[in-house]
Amino acid sequence: MKEIDWKIVTESMHKNGYAIVPEVLSADQCKALLENYNQPHLYRKTVNMERYRFGFGEYKYFDYPLPPLIHQLRAELYRHLVPIANTWFKVLNINTVFPQIHSDFLEQCQNKGQCLA
Repeated sequence: MKEIDWKIVTESMHKNGYAIVPEVLSADQCKALLENYNQPHLYRKTVNMERYRFGFGEYKYFDYPLPPLIHQLRAELYRHLVPIANTWFKVLNINTVFPQIHSDFLEQCQNKGQCLA
């Protein structure tokens, strides 16, 4: 994963509600993910967007265990995005604080009945 300027991402998130982070993955990483797109055993669910009037195309949910690259991305991105989420929840007076570590978040989800498998 390339180096990301998280200060700029955070500022954009707070100002715009979103941030564009170009080239998060290398060309080789993208190619590897694309090559596995038509491997149904890697996915637990596929959603046809047109069926729900969301536009055209589809999106897929990876099955567990996640591919190593996806697992790494989630853990790495989470630690930078969680302070933003916690700030937003505080501003919105939502009494929830997300844990600082991704694995703690996953454990919290499992403890509330969300299964990873």
